[in-house]
Amino acid sequence: MTLVELICVIAIVAVLITIGVMGMKGVRRFKAERQIHTMAGELSDLRKRAMMTRKHTRMNIRDDSYAIICDEKEKVVSYEKDLEFVDMNTSEKHNDFAFSPSGRPSNSGTATFRVGTNTFHLIVAPVSGRIRMERANEEN
Repeated sequence: MTLVELICVIAIVAVLITIGVMGMKGVRRFKAERQIHTMAGELSDLRKRAMMTRKHTRMNIRDDSYAIICDEKEKVVSYEKDLEFVDMNTSEKHNDFAFSPSGRPSNSGTATFRVGTNTFHLIVAPVSGRIRMERANEEN
């Protein structure tokens, strides 16, 4: 092998590694954004479960994970690598969303998350208990 061939092989390998690393970064961000959608779905399920079982349910939002508490059972789910919990603003100033046996939120508000440079809000409406996820409009 000549020196030119060796340099060409190294350059090709470097390009392939770069493409692979950039692709994985996009996959991690996609997984983090999907987890916020999953959390919204789990909140909706918690509301329905509260009405079916006639018991209080809640989702506790933590810095590195969230916990689903229902029927005295707790399921803890860690955040994806690129998902960052930013802030929680609720009516009772607790880091959780809670539902009464009637399905009404006993603690409503907004949880804010960041994925890369994008900010997302997970919102529980105060009266209706409507749950939605919104991407924040950021101006640069």
